[in-house]
Amino acid sequence: MSRNSDTLLVLASRLDAHADAIVSHCHNRHVPIIRIDTEDFWPDVSTVNWGITNNGTTAILEWNGRRIDADSVRSIYCRDFVFAKCNRSADITTQLVYAEARAALYGFFRCLENHYWMNPPWYDEMADNKPYQMECARNIGLDVPKTLVTNDSAAFLSFYEECKQDVIIKQLSEICLIDDSELENQESGVDTDLTAYGFYTNRVLPEHLDKVDETLTTPCLFQEHITKKADIRVTIVGNKVFSALIDSQGHQESRIDFRLKPDLPIHHFELPGSISQKLLKLIHGWNLEFAACDFVLKSEDELVFIEANVEGNWLWIEHELDLPISGAIAGRLLRT
Repeated sequence: MSRNSDTLLVLASRLDAHADAIVSHCHNRHVPIIRIDTEDFWPDVSTVNWGITNNGTTAILEWNGRRIDADSVRSIYCRDFVFAKCNRSADITTQLVYAEARAALYGFFRCLENHYWMNPPWYDEMADNKPYQMECARNIGLDVPKTLVTNDSAAFLSFYEECKQDVIIKQLSEICLIDDSELENQESGVDTDLTAYGFYTNRVLPEHLDKVDETLTTPCLFQEHITKKADIRVTIVGNKVFSALIDSQGHQESRIDFRLKPDLPIHHFELPGSISQKLLKLIHGWNLEFAACDFVLKSEDELVFIEANVEGNWLWIEHELDLPISGAIAGRLLRT
């Protein structure tokens, strides 16, 4: 990276308020910023020139009239790394054009691997898997709930009894999926509301056992139900730790999954130093600089690790508790 590296790249969707907050912080520090939505079909607005010889590499991307020389990049803030897809009914030539465009764009950014990223998307993808997270957390000494991923009804029923018939089911994949055909209709001008597919965390009740075979048509994630005192959200930015207590137990609908109840009371929380160090070790072991991590606070004040959201949101906590999370992210990106 050259000593003239000064440009911050922001990779995020156009409607990402969190990316907006970081752009605002960095603008106030008079840093040149180029924001890219990688889901735009880049050949319509851009050109890429990447070349390599025995003497070195040149990598230049022009995006909407702005030139990005790899040597001029200071750091990359990555909130979204989704590339454009063509209509599923497109002819094979169009599909190939899109595939080649995605490969070229991915290659350009992958060649910036020696620059500072928050977070490198290839490590995001690796870490964003709940069973893998549970195994890594347990290996470094964090308490985790009893967990089973299965599509075997006998294995589930055995686990259900082991957990004293008190089990929750969680979504194993992405929390929100939208059918590509609905996106295509909206992009083509059809006025339609998008439907999000997925589900919140719920308890498995006795009446659900009669339909267990219907549920287990695909592997599902089950965990022991832990009685909570509260939920804890811990936001990691580099080596900084910001923790908050979410008072989720005051309302029936938020006791299992706090996301079901907006505007819950939030309070400052002092995370024990031993937990902070283990959590930093976990996140940095994945080569990540940022994560929003969830814990359960038990009635005995013990903390149980639930998951890490490697692209998690933080503005709601920052605004409520006046925590300098955006400033910490901007400072890390600018190395100040």
